[in-house]
This record gives sequence, C-alpha cells and structure tokens, in this order.
Amino acid sequence: MKKNIINVLVALAAIFALNACKKAMDEHVALTNVDNTVNLYEQLSGQANLSKFTAYVKSTGYDQLLSSSQNYTVWAPTNDALAGLDAGITGDAAKLKDYVANHIALTTFVASKGTTDTIKVNLINKKYAMVIGAKFEEANIVSAGKFVKNGALYTIDQAV
Repeated sequence: MKKNIINVLVALAAIFALNACKKAMDEHVALTNVDNTVNLYEQLSGQANLSKFTAYVKSTGYDQLLSSSQNYTVWAPTNDALAGLDAGITGDAAKLKDYVANHIALTTFVASKGTTDTIKVNLINKKYAMVIGAKFEEANIVSAGKFVKNGALYTIDQAV
C-alpha cells in the first residue's frame, strides 16, 4: 500500500514537472514578428540599412535562392558594417559569393537575447558558424529576428 502511494506521488510530480517544462519551452521558442506575405529577399531589399548586402546578394544570384520556398536564415551586416569590407572580396565574384554564403543558413534558426544557448549552424557554403544567444560568430545581432514566409532575417553589426 505504501509503495503504491509513493508511486502515485512520483507520477503526479512527474506530470507537473513535464507540464512546467512544456510552458517554459513554448515561451523559449515562440516566434514573433511573423510576416507570411513576403519572402526573405523582399524583406531584405525593403530595409535601407541593408542595401549594400542586398546588392551583394543580387549580384551573386542568391536573390533567387532567398525568393524560393525553401527556408533559410540570413544574418545581414548593416551598411556601416560593410563599409570597411576588403576590395579583394567585392572585386572577385567567387570570393563575394562565398562571403555572402557565409551569412546564409539552410533552415530557420531562432536566436534570442535572453538565452545563452549555443547553436552550431551549417551555412550554405558548407562552413559552420556559432550562434550564442544574441551573437552570430563575433558579430552582435542588433535587431530581433524578422520571420517571413521562408525563413528569418537578422541584422548584425559586423561583417563575418
């Protein structure tokens, strides 16, 4: 009898604990700023402070990729962050394509300022980047992610 009571109490405690974890997880992964009317390239091109990166995306052909139905995450450096970009990168089509690909991941990732979660991100140029809380590699994520119909767009303060 005593064993049955202990088992019931343990089962009830487990149910309450799992319910609390579900609520915390729901808050942790909740998406805000969702706009299902535009794709990533449209969102990117609509932001004046990202016009240089948008031009690089278009010149490398990644505008077609970001307009597709596949989900991507883009960490776009601001115009100020790209001001000091080496002319050797911008003047060479292959290097520029690799550079832009270094800011795009195949799938949607959620980065949050309130966490210290570490995410290893596979980029489309077959390299890996680390997202730790509100940092993409050594760059700070300066705007909350904007979620659109085919992914997420983050603005960063440095070129990576």
